[in-house]
Parts: sequence; C-alpha cells; structure tokens
Amino acid sequence: ADARLAELGGKRLVELGLGDDDADIEADFEAWRAALWKQLSPDEGVEETRAPAPNFVAEVVGEAAVSTEPPLAWLQVMFPKQKLVSSELLVNRELCEDASQGSVRHLELATDAGPTKPSLSYEGADDLAVLCDNGHELATATARRLHLAPRATFRLRPLTGDVGDMPGPPPPVPTPCAVE
Repeated sequence: ADARLAELGGKRLVELGLGDDDADIEADFEAWRAALWKQLSPDEGVEETRAPAPNFVAEVVGEAAVSTEPPLAWLQVMFPKQKLVSSELLVNRELCEDASQGSVRHLELATDAGPTKPSLSYEGADDLAVLCDNGHELATATARRLHLAPRATFRLRPLTGDVGDMPGPPPPVPTPCAVE
C-alpha cells in the first residue's frame, strides 16, 4: 500500500511508522502520532478533541409519575425490528488473568422457553445487548454523587428534531423516569 500510494503521487506527511515489537512498540506509535499531529496542526502540534454534542436535555419534573411500562416493552417500541427477550444471567466469569488491560467475559444466559417467555436463540452475526439493573444501592450512591434526589424524575427531550424521514435517536431510557 505504501509503494502504491507513492506511485499514485501520494505525498508522505511523516516517515512510515514501523514499530519494533522487540522493543517498545507503544512508544514507537506515540512518537509517530506526535509527529503526525505536528504536521497536521503545525500551529499547535496538539490533537484537538471535543465531547460529542448531546442528543437530549434532561428536564427535572420533580417526583411526578414515572413510566410504569416495563423496560422491555418500552425497548420493543423503540426497536420494533428486534426480537427482545429478557433472560436471567446464570454465569458471569472473567477470562483474562489480568483484566487491567481489557476484560473478556464468559456469560451464560438462561434460554429456556416458558408460558410467558419466548425461546432465546443465537445465530452467527446476531447482536446481543445487555441491559442490566444496577440495583438500589448503586443507583442511590450514584444519585448522591451527582447531587440528585434518588426519587426525582426527569424527562429526556431531544435537542434536535427529526431530519426528513429519519427520526432522531430514541432516548436511552423510558421517559419520564426516576433517577433511581
């Protein structure tokens, strides 16, 4: 690819970065990246980063009525093309001896069908979304840290309207909902 880009008239901004994995490949990459950003931003030489623009604004509505619709029913409305199934987590085990650099987990889910529970199956390229309940204790501690009343409710209002036929993203939680 490097030679082909040169054949096509490509102009190299920085030297080709070939890291040495017998030495410190991470340091090699960081040095290459610093040189690249110096070329891309000669005035400052630093990478500019910004937080993504928010899609919603939270409006606190006191301790008003919270949506009593079960989360799975709400999600099914938001994602009508998906087959959503609530399932119990049976096994949750870390597979890496040292998870400080990244975690890989082994999960086992109950897949039994029942009178009120459809069968759960998986095929190659299927997606799995894990939506967990953080529990009262963690929710209360988080609310305290954010200086929010756990029983307070809020509504998420989209900051932008629909664009043509494409609606904006759905809120990530049923709205209105309680902090806890």
